[in-house]
Amino acid sequence: SPPHATHRLARLARPSAVGIRATNPDAMRGLESGELCCTKTQTLLASGFGTIMILASLAVHSTATWDHASQHPLYMENMNVTSPQPMRFVLMMTKGKISARERTPMLAIESLCKMHPSSTIEILSWTRNVKVDGKTVHRLNNYGCAIQIRRVDMLNYTEGTPLHKWLNENYDTLKSGSYWHSHATDIMRYATLWKEGGWYLDTDVIVVKPLNHLQNVVGLQSSPKNIGDSINGALMHFRKGHPVLKLAMMTVPKVYNATRWMVIGPTLLNYIIRQWTYTGCQQDYCVNILPTTAFYPIPWYQPELFFRGVSNEQSLFMSSEASNFGTTYAFHFWNAKTSAHKIIAGSLLGNLCRSYCLLCDACP
Repeated sequence: SPPHATHRLARLARPSAVGIRATNPDAMRGLESGELCCTKTQTLLASGFGTIMILASLAVHSTATWDHASQHPLYMENMNVTSPQPMRFVLMMTKGKISARERTPMLAIESLCKMHPSSTIEILSWTRNVKVDGKTVHRLNNYGCAIQIRRVDMLNYTEGTPLHKWLNENYDTLKSGSYWHSHATDIMRYATLWKEGGWYLDTDVIVVKPLNHLQNVVGLQSSPKNIGDSINGALMHFRKGHPVLKLAMMTVPKVYNATRWMVIGPTLLNYIIRQWTYTGCQQDYCVNILPTTAFYPIPWYQPELFFRGVSNEQSLFMSSEASNFGTTYAFHFWNAKTSAHKIIAGSLLGNLCRSYCLLCDACP
């Protein structure tokens, strides 16, 4: 644990009455209204509904955070090669279908398999709303990715975490909330990474470089109107038992508001990580914040860029030459904003789909 970690946890997450709305008006001021306290960013984009939990059982080296992407030590040459180490992933879904023609989650699963050969992908769900096409699973297994289906009970799964007592006492009421579907994935995200460590990715992500050498990282996303970059939790890695995750879980019951979509997701992450003293360092309790080009090179407010022909930029990216995309590990394609549009051959999304797929049934 970091120096004074116990004191920091106690100070930021003091015990309070448990309820469906935040009961302490001074607890992390601004969260209940969906706004940030003490940061530059006031507008955040919530993560998508479908989510992937990525748990990488690897011993990896943490890294420092640099202001300029081109100088960042993580951006090494030849990083477009696949990872030589087998990795274990857990995919968490609450609804949808695992089928070869589905854009989500197949683009995420296939690109992960391609960048991380011989990996194990465990599909984790606590609902009955996820359908699995056995033929698709069999085809993926032929590429060396072991696909395993696992259904869990949410209350049992969170046992031993700071969230278990609150969930157990309020579960029936929580489930009736209008944003429970999204809030449940936020809760499971913190709990799973804290219990097992590793990677979390949303299902609307295409991975274009190996992730095995990153540790304790989150990425910034750009925001419109010059209000500042903000942390997005669509892709992140934390080691098992990381104190930031424990702090997040301890804080959830204090600030929870069933009527606010982002309150325990991006808003909570931004508040906690921006208040965290130990950033840009190599100790296990540190958090490294990567620039916008790492995970979110196409901003959420410009989804149309995915459907334009960008052959010059794409050519630079594919050859790993100097360009904005040359420092990118993954593309978040913002499914909530792009799902209604057909993937166009020759567009950025079309080229990414074809370049990082295995089955390729979802690609033009």
